[in-house]
Amino acid sequence: MGNQISKGCPTQEALMLKQKDPTLFGGEFVNIVVGNRGYTFRGRLISFASSYFDGIIHDSVANYTNKPLVLKNTKNEVFEVFLFWLYTGQLFEDMGATKAQHPDFRKLLCEVWVFADKCGIPALKNTIIDILIDLWLAGSDDLVCYVQYIYENTSAGADLRKLAVDMVALWWYSLADWVESAIEEKTIEGRQEFLQDLIIRRRAHEGPHEYARCEICRQSNKRSACSVRKCEYHDHDSPGRLRSGLEP
Repeated sequence: MGNQISKGCPTQEALMLKQKDPTLFGGEFVNIVVGNRGYTFRGRLISFASSYFDGIIHDSVANYTNKPLVLKNTKNEVFEVFLFWLYTGQLFEDMGATKAQHPDFRKLLCEVWVFADKCGIPALKNTIIDILIDLWLAGSDDLVCYVQYIYENTSAGADLRKLAVDMVALWWYSLADWVESAIEEKTIEGRQEFLQDLIIRRRAHEGPHEYARCEICRQSNKRSACSVRKCEYHDHDSPGRLRSGLEP
């Protein structure tokens, strides 16, 4: 859990390696305002990482090198996680401490993923996916309690939606039992689209534990690193294409 950079994914490793290029830490400064706080940093680095910021910063009409860019729909906490990752390749200086102290750590991760999706930052999205999966493998609950937020802020086919669905569809022996318990706990009210995706996903496969790659995992009924293919939830495109079409 200490290493926050995806291992074993050549595309992700290549993106993160390019982001360390010293030439990206030069160029003109850019000012961005989030909430009531202003941030100043090099425009070349953020332009490389994000298709949204690349387009905005190089807009000859707006000319955001001379005036601040205002992000109306972004939290300071989310933007600061992005900035720390942009310069260090990690989400937090001490992820264990942040996880312990934050009132809803996984919700924050989902919010950062949504921000990265809006801004076309595939490497950040992949980093978030890896951490969410690692937390789940370590025993955290699935993402059902965040489904309403996820579905309201992502488009159909989004990788974060797929992950939330698969955590249930591919790991519960009885989907009917899961739905019954979810109804009792009132965790799926108003989440019909998620239920539809869940049923479609389950019907398309033989059943749960599809990802169990070894006999030990199948017999022990345990989540393990060999059971989840993280790349299935990665965005393997290079920066340069907006995903959700929503304003950050």
